[in-house]
Amino acid sequence: MGRLDDITLEELHEIREQTDGEKPRERVLAAIGRKQGDTLPRLAERHGVIEKTIRNWLDRFRSPEEFGYDRQAWFPTLVFHHVKEKFDVEYSLRHIRRLMDEAGLSWRTARPRHHEADLKQKQEFQRTVQKNGPS
Repeated sequence: MGRLDDITLEELHEIREQTDGEKPRERVLAAIGRKQGDTLPRLAERHGVIEKTIRNWLDRFRSPEEFGYDRQAWFPTLVFHHVKEKFDVEYSLRHIRRLMDEAGLSWRTARPRHHEADLKQKQEFQRTVQKNGPS
């Protein structure tokens, strides 16, 4: 059950509650069943798919850390890089976002600045910091 070792049953139930769409919910339900000890053949029969499909669904719960990335969650640019490296295929970021949405995966973009950042402190820092020359 290595794919689901880092996620608790309670987290899976929370994900199920937050998931829209029939297919994404079906995937989460399969993960919950697997976490509760159901076999791949039993899950495949219950969901009306083949075992390979169940394995693919469960793979969606793998974190980027399991692929050697220093991240805990997937985000579009990381997916872009991973797909390009692993499958030698390039998708636009817009298409990757669409695929992530269809898969029921949420993603966030970084804020351009922290919401509590002090603009005066930032300007003072930029004014006083010494920049390093080329190494």
